Amino acid sequence: MTDPGVSRSRRVKFALLVGVWTLIGLLHFSYLYLDDVTRGKPGTAPGRLIDEFAGAYGAALMFPAILWWIRRYRLDRTHWLRRLPAQLGGLVVVSLVHTTWNAVSRPLLYRLFGLPAYDYGNLAIRYLMELPNDALNYAILVGLVGLYDYYRENRTRELRTAQLEASLARSQLQNLRLQLNPHFLFNALNTISSIMYEDPARADQMLARLSELLRATLQAPSLI
Repeated sequence: MTDPGVSRSRRVKFALLVGVWTLIGLLHFSYLYLDDVTRGKPGTAPGRLIDEFAGAYGAALMFPAILWWIRRYRLDRTHWLRRLPAQLGGLVVVSLVHTTWNAVSRPLLYRLFGLPAYDYGNLAIRYLMELPNDALNYAILVGLVGLYDYYRENRTRELRTAQLEASLARSQLQNLRLQLNPHFLFNALNTISSIMYEDPARADQMLARLSELLRATLQAPSLI
């Protein structure tokens, strides 16, 4: 049986993924469509919508694999030079797959929505043209993932440090409680009794301190 919390977390992540790539598609569409408007090219909105949303959702489908690859060969301080070829290879594969996706999906969508035939141009040159843009996006994603993972690892280390400090405090309190055994109490009371008539003020002070020690120890059961 699936944990409801895990299922809800997956739905939230899926919705977030769709929302982010939808926003990216809208931003690209807005830029290109407004560029068409400024150039006096009417009626380009449907085609621009298909172009940009096909590209955005194609990237969304690839995103989990890209994320896995970036983390698998993360460019940290120790291994960045050795892992750089793997990241460059990942970039080339991502660009090839994404451009191929656009070349296949856009003509199909144009036909589905009754638009004129889609022309992607010379595909060989298109691969070269899309590579710099994909390289920029890939580099940004590598940076963002690295920053997020660095922040998450720091938070994990801080939590572990706090847990270790709490464990140390519990151990110290446990040691203190172990010292308060009957033998300790007998010796303390015997000492107080021996000076009770010779120095009542000092005996009273020792009783007060012993009482404070016992109270401080016994009032912290949650730490054990």
